[in-house]
Amino acid sequence: MHTAFRRLVLPSVVAILLGAAACSSPSAPTSPADTARSAGGQGSELSTPTTPSATPSAQPAGKRVEFNGTVESITPPTLTVSGRPVVTNADTKIKRSGNPITLADLKVGDQVEVEGTQQADGSVLASKIKFEDDDNQDENENENENENPNPSPKPSPSPNQQKEVEFTGAINSVTPPTLVVAGRPVTTDGSTRIRRDDHTVPLSDLKPGEKVEVEGVLQSSGVVLAKSIKVEDDDQGEDN
Repeated sequence: MHTAFRRLVLPSVVAILLGAAACSSPSAPTSPADTARSAGGQGSELSTPTTPSATPSAQPAGKRVEFNGTVESITPPTLTVSGRPVVTNADTKIKRSGNPITLADLKVGDQVEVEGTQQADGSVLASKIKFEDDDNQDENENENENENPNPSPKPSPSPNQQKEVEFTGAINSVTPPTLVVAGRPVTTDGSTRIRRDDHTVPLSDLKPGEKVEVEGVLQSSGVVLAKSIKVEDDDQGEDN
């Protein structure tokens, strides 16, 4: 009987002891890779940070540029055209209607075309500044320059090419050889005819308050060079 008991009980006891030993044995050490996999939920390796790409450099100095824009500010010898700083020097050609002008003749709001060279500081050294409506005339000039590399200087425009004006108003002041009529400055010279009652009179004979009719030529300065000044009373005399 004892022999049968040992055969039945001993295998069970051995199995229980082996199971207890297996549960109490220490677990295998966890590697850093396993820890990373457990924390990240994935088995991918850590990515290598990428180096940011270099910022594109500005246009290289010395490059020829050409652009159109609006004059925003003028501080000789520089100006700003559509946000771009432009520098002028003694070699810069500035033209309006084919005629050379100075930087002081430009006004804020003018539409211009700039040709020049890009500088290292971002500004443009202008070789030419012209009004946009001068394109056709400038093309004709370039053709003439190619045909004749040494053109003769252009004659300055004569008074006959300037705008003729005629207006009537009261004399505000008289300061020979000039006067002011209806707020407009008028100048006279040896060719100016001044008439009162069909008689020629000197400028000093005119008085503030008298109404006169002025015919003359508008100068670039805004002053009218008078060809004739006639007191309005002459019209009544002519009708009689």
